[in-house]
Amino acid sequence: MTKEEFLSQLRTRLSSLPQGDLDRSLEFYSEMIDDRMEDGMSEREAVANMGDLSKITEQILSQGALEEAPKPTVDVAPSPSRYVLRNPWVVGLLSPLLLVLWAVALSVVLSLWAVIVAFYAVNVSLGVAGGALHVAGTALFFTNGMGSGLLVFGAGVVLIGLTILWGVACKYAALGVWQLTKWIFRGLVAMILRKENAV
Repeated sequence: MTKEEFLSQLRTRLSSLPQGDLDRSLEFYSEMIDDRMEDGMSEREAVANMGDLSKITEQILSQGALEEAPKPTVDVAPSPSRYVLRNPWVVGLLSPLLLVLWAVALSVVLSLWAVIVAFYAVNVSLGVAGGALHVAGTALFFTNGMGSGLLVFGAGVVLIGLTILWGVACKYAALGVWQLTKWIFRGLVAMILRKENAV
C-alpha cells in the first residue's frame, strides 16, 4: 500500500472525528511514514511498518484525540522537524576536532571505495582472461589437437565461473560499504546538528 492509499483509507475511517482532530491524525501518520522513509525504508515498507489500519483507527477513535493516540514503536516526532545546530559554543570550540574527524572519515570512506573499485577491476580482468582462454582453447582445439584445446578452454570456463562468483562478492561488498558510508556521515552530521520539532 502506498502512503496516499494509507492516508486515504485512514481519512475515510476517521471521518466521524472533528476536522481538527482528523487533520492532526493524518498529519501525524504522514510524518511517521516520511520519517521511516528518511531512515531508509521504501514507501511500501514504511506503510507496512505502521501496523494494521483497523487497530490504528480503533485506537484513535477510542481515545478521541491525536494527543492520546498510541505511541509508535519507533520514536518519531509527531510534528514537522528540522535540523538545528547543537550548542553553538561547543561546536565552535570543537570545530578543529570536528574538521579532523570529517577528514579522517572522508579518507576512510575513500579508501574503502578504492578497494571496491580494485575488486571490480579484478573481476573485469578475470572475465577478460576467461574470454581470451575460451578463444585460445577453441583455436588450439583445431590447430594442436583436442587435449591442449580442451585444457585451455576448461581453464577459461573456470575463470568465467570465478568472474561470476567474484562479481556477486563485489556487489555485496559495495552494498556493505555504501551502508557504512551512510552510517559514518550520519554520525558526523549528528555531532553538529540535531533534529528538533518545528514550532
